Amino acid sequence: MSITVHRRAFTLVELLVVIAIVAVLVGLLLPAVQSARESARRARCASGIRQLGLGAIRFMESKGFFPPAGKDACYESQGQQPSHRQCTAGPALAQGGCCGPADIDRVEWSWGYQILPFIEGQSIFDQPMTAAGHAVVRRTPIPIMYCPTRRSPGTADLGRARTDYAANVGHTSGSRESPPTVGAAAFAGLSGLIIRTGAGKVRPAQARDGLSNTILLGEKQINPRDFVTPYDENETYASTGWGDTEVRRIGNQSNVPKPDLQHPSITGTNATASSSVFGSSHTNGVCFVLGDGSVRWVSYSVDPVAYERACRRDDGQVLASGGF
Repeated sequence: MSITVHRRAFTLVELLVVIAIVAVLVGLLLPAVQSARESARRARCASGIRQLGLGAIRFMESKGFFPPAGKDACYESQGQQPSHRQCTAGPALAQGGCCGPADIDRVEWSWGYQILPFIEGQSIFDQPMTAAGHAVVRRTPIPIMYCPTRRSPGTADLGRARTDYAANVGHTSGSRESPPTVGAAAFAGLSGLIIRTGAGKVRPAQARDGLSNTILLGEKQINPRDFVTPYDENETYASTGWGDTEVRRIGNQSNVPKPDLQHPSITGTNATASSSVFGSSHTNGVCFVLGDGSVRWVSYSVDPVAYERACRRDDGQVLASGGF
């Protein structure tokens, strides 16, 4: 006796239903996975900027003042400071420095270079004071200076070690050139913790609002289409620094943090650089580190008044309970 077994196959309708269910599940799962990945990247970003902040604080504890933001000697008035004079020829120009001994021996270089010994970068800091030594410093990436949401260190730097973080120099930064008269009034807007080289030394006692109420460093806004393009905001961190804007930002009511996708070269208000705005590639806000080493997440919708207060070390306007 033979037994006939009837095998029932999936119908087309059933197959389409299964595919639809899988698609829905994937659609529900994918945002959760992306969110989890971004949370991990944001945590790494916060860890990196905290290490940079602690490096700046250790510098301050060693020297008695916060690291300087750098100074572009190329814009000094001719003859105003002989050691920083403009140069159009000679050894200084040939060595890749554009201005004089102060540039060549790196005393004018920015905070990122100055804190290297305090973030396990002593060997980079100690490179010889020659064109070859400068080149080694400027092409050696420091991993904690890169936000993982934005890019990986060294992957597309084109020989330039960059940074995704900038110093808070206060509510204004002054002009690119040296002011005609050096004095307190000329630097009145430099109300942050890390200010222009030559504008004075910021000591903890000068942060009258309290280090825990004052921004030290933050993520800076960069055009996402130009992460490997050497525009002013995206040059190497290891340079004189002040003339361009790769190492500094300001914070006031008109310059609250903005996402990279609102960069002025995208919105049409500036062809190249953001110049003054903190920002990030994160979805909802920006990582900052305060003068006491604590990390603060600041929303793009931050209250402008509270934000400016946090960027000024001595305006007498301490942050309300809960901060900003």
